[in-house]
Amino acid sequence: MKTRKIIGGLLGCLMLCGILVGCSGNDSNSNPNSNYRKGTVTESKFTSEWMEIQYTLPSDMTMLSEETIASGSKDNIQVEMQAYLTDAPSTKNIGMLAEDVSKDTSIDENKYIELTKTQMEKAIPDITFGEQGKRTIAEQEFYELPYSYTRDVDGTQTTVTQTFLCKKKEDRMVCITLTYPDQETLDHLLSGFSPLNQTTSQ
Repeated sequence: MKTRKIIGGLLGCLMLCGILVGCSGNDSNSNPNSNYRKGTVTESKFTSEWMEIQYTLPSDMTMLSEETIASGSKDNIQVEMQAYLTDAPSTKNIGMLAEDVSKDTSIDENKYIELTKTQMEKAIPDITFGEQGKRTIAEQEFYELPYSYTRDVDGTQTTVTQTFLCKKKEDRMVCITLTYPDQETLDHLLSGFSPLNQTTSQ
């Protein structure tokens, strides 16, 4: 039951930053010539040759199984990975998805974030946005949008702080959502990223 709650919470965050934007079409095979390839997941690592990125789990984190992650994908959105800190899975977690945006070739990161903000404001009335910026992850530049809102976490009304990151690569928008209570946790969640094939130690 706890695992399902974690999955639901993570998917909710990801879908707000992906599927609600509505840039993709309804046909999951709408772009058969795409170079995109879904990444692979193990108990301790996520690897994507297409993104040229990897995520090595710190020892205090748990990765959801590939089967569980796949169950969250729909239409043209592929959930790539989801992981959480074992001491507070509902408020310390990370998720990544890739959305096919080939139906709208004009869309870029700024437009995607604006669309995301509009949908978030409709879905979460009390949401508060921070300053939009950029962040380098695994030597790649992502566009960044921090925000916070209040929701029920284990029966208690809790302020949830998250950061949304996105980067357009070819015909996909790669989106990352991080949930964290403080800067230390955010840095810890981000510490797992590195360029593909770079040796890491956790």
